Amino acid sequence: MHFLKNFKKNIINQNITLKESLILLNNLNQKCLIITDKNKKLIGTLTEGDVLRSIVSGAKFYDRIKNFINKNSFYLNIDKINEKKSLNDFNIPNDISLIPILNDKRKIIKVLRKSNLFNKQKYNSTLNAQVIIMAGGLGTRLKPYSSIIPKPLFPFEGKAIIEHIMEKFDKYNFKKFLISINSSQKIIKVFLKSKNKNNVDFIYEKKLLGTAGSLGLIKKVTKNFFVINCDSIIDCNYRSILNYHNSNNNDCTIVVAKKKIDIPYGIFELQKDKKIKMKEKPSYDILINTGMYIFSKNILKFIKKNKKIDMDKFIEKLLKNKSKVDLFPIESKEWSDFGQLSSFSKKN
Repeated sequence: MHFLKNFKKNIINQNITLKESLILLNNLNQKCLIITDKNKKLIGTLTEGDVLRSIVSGAKFYDRIKNFINKNSFYLNIDKINEKKSLNDFNIPNDISLIPILNDKRKIIKVLRKSNLFNKQKYNSTLNAQVIIMAGGLGTRLKPYSSIIPKPLFPFEGKAIIEHIMEKFDKYNFKKFLISINSSQKIIKVFLKSKNKNNVDFIYEKKLLGTAGSLGLIKKVTKNFFVINCDSIIDCNYRSILNYHNSNNNDCTIVVAKKKIDIPYGIFELQKDKKIKMKEKPSYDILINTGMYIFSKNILKFIKKNKKIDMDKFIEKLLKNKSKVDLFPIESKEWSDFGQLSSFSKKN
């Protein structure tokens, strides 16, 4: 049996926020928190998946975790552990990674790891992921300037946007880049070479292939790979996103930003019974596509070579083919979109 060393790092109280719990989970190999009351008695558990699903379902990052705890979490009594020699003697659910061991007063005295799921070698290998930057667009919304300078080279805080994107990935040790460009954007290749970016390969679009079509030109890619638009800068833990993608066996993980939209007008809604309901200046929490994705390479079979397809249509195709598509929410302040000229004036 493998008991977790320093298990107290995984034990928290129920008064912290969902955002705080995500920060704690990012720093733990075992993506599970164990919640206790003021008397140190077990309340339940909270996994990274629990947190993210609650946010996607409408919870806010600064809501307290107490309403989202799994209070039916699996645990074992120390007396039963002493009676058995192997975990195989217990009927443990497959999705359990940590098992609290309780005394007769429901206090945690040990935490058991179900298996060596987080072996360091395996952990590192699953986090080996290539980064594909989609830079082949025409930058229509940035004209007339994009007629002279390709959108990825637009300056922001003293650097080109594409430099910011690459540095964010490099921070988390993702260093293999594949950049999709069209035949008129060879200046991007020259620019990156001048910046000594030698860990970069290119996909050349001979014709416009849409926001996803160039993926059909990939010849070799890692088991899982990032895709990001060249006008999105995202400031969050990329390893946590890839961990989530791997642990949930996703085919596609879409990074979305949770944003509150205030409507400055009274609105009317038509109910199913045709009755009219009025709402005065309502607010809505929505999930915005940030332009960052993680794909498993098996999805490439759904893209035809040299066939134009936009990302929204491609995602619809994955859903139609029963691929596992999931969302990873971040705060809106962690995402900067540079798709319009007005974005630059707001950031500077």
